[in-house]
Amino acid sequence: MLTAGIIIIGDEILNGRVTDSISSFLCQRFHTIGVRTKRIGVIADDIDAIASDVKSFSESFDIVVTTGGVGPTHDDVTYEAVARAFGTALRVDDQMKKLFAWYMMDGDPSAEKLITIPSIAEVLVVDLEVLLGPSNKYPVVKTKNVFNFPGIPSYTKALFAAMEQKYFQDSSNFFLSRDIYLSVGEILVLPALNAIVSEYQNRVSFGSYPLIDDHRDERYVTKIYIESSSLTDCLNAETALLRRLPPQWYVPARRQKPNLDLIGKLMQTDCELASVMKSSFQIIKQCFEEYDSSEMFLCFNGGKDCTVLLTLVYYFWKSKKIRFPLQLLYFHDPDSFPEVDSFITEVTTNYHVDLETLPVPMKASLIEFLQKEKTKKVCFLGQRNSDPRSKNLKPVQETDSDWPKLIRIFPILDWSYKNIWDFIRCANIPYCSLYDRGFTSLGTKKNTGVNPALKIMDSVKEDCYLPAFLLSDEDCEREGRFELDSGAGSGTHQ
Repeated sequence: MLTAGIIIIGDEILNGRVTDSISSFLCQRFHTIGVRTKRIGVIADDIDAIASDVKSFSESFDIVVTTGGVGPTHDDVTYEAVARAFGTALRVDDQMKKLFAWYMMDGDPSAEKLITIPSIAEVLVVDLEVLLGPSNKYPVVKTKNVFNFPGIPSYTKALFAAMEQKYFQDSSNFFLSRDIYLSVGEILVLPALNAIVSEYQNRVSFGSYPLIDDHRDERYVTKIYIESSSLTDCLNAETALLRRLPPQWYVPARRQKPNLDLIGKLMQTDCELASVMKSSFQIIKQCFEEYDSSEMFLCFNGGKDCTVLLTLVYYFWKSKKIRFPLQLLYFHDPDSFPEVDSFITEVTTNYHVDLETLPVPMKASLIEFLQKEKTKKVCFLGQRNSDPRSKNLKPVQETDSDWPKLIRIFPILDWSYKNIWDFIRCANIPYCSLYDRGFTSLGTKKNTGVNPALKIMDSVKEDCYLPAFLLSDEDCEREGRFELDSGAGSGTHQ
């Protein structure tokens, strides 16, 4: 894991005349690209102090970023301090001279300070999407592992954004985080939290944050933050902590949109989840190579598996920059859960989709839909091999002879129950609220109840259930289902 140190230079920061906003920005960006910020220093416009910190930071961290002190005035001493830190002389740089010719006017020698840099430094000419001065090219001086940025926040933000992928990103690492919301004060959580912190020491970072005064949320009063560069450790730590706490303390998070950026990062890991994701994307990719996106639609019933499928297809849809929305079909049963219907409505906002709701029976509605939408040939479905009558399904398979003719695509057949919930948790994917109340498999109100395997037997509160992702035995996934679904030919239900 790469580490970074940040040095903010300027008397104006220390005397309070200017508020530092750059360090917060840099910390956020480093965190996003997988780099751990280890230290921030704020120092005056003093050559010896700057040189001392630059030398110490350079020896301690992989990346050092300084901001401020790179102009032409008397208090701009960063380049001189960096040269002193590395025991080198200064030189006037011809490339810098050309880049700042517009600023130096008639070659005023007093402005040469702007282009006088350490003799061993390298000038990085950054191409920008915005103009900083009369050009979209702007220099950043790099001496060994030290990068000198301007003190103007808008300049530094634009430059760093243009440079981060090439010069700073740790492609082998990213941080996975989880937020746990609780309805009790943090003092009650301490025994369980301290035990988990000890168990995952040096592998997982924890933070506990009480919400007070104007920041208090009526739904929760304490937030526990969990972070790790290991997907397994992060999710296991969350699970272990929740198993130590009374389930009635747990407050489900409010999720709005999936973290699509994190999906791409997950693919770069060597964990089991990445393996099944790659397999699914290969199936989806093959489908897009053989069929036009206008020929596709996705059957969606609001369940966890369909939600994962939708997110995978939507991720690919976005990467292909397809302008028109993905078509979703929802076969509505009069006995469906209101929570399912509500979630499906939310999906239309969270994803760029076109939802069409059709009544059951499914076969008749599907026939009617295909008669109207004659270009539709390909249907994405969310079955897994562990579902009833799905053991022998193949990733690409035509419908049965007594069903409307379609090419069915099953990208997640090989996913386990754990894979499903690991993906949902990692990418912060919104899901139906019933899964937080003891349901693990969703059908209709007539054939679905809470899963007894999630009931807390010693709870003082009656009918208290763990959330679905805490189910320990995957073989118990469908214990809340009373009967099997219909629709074997179409394969549209979980």
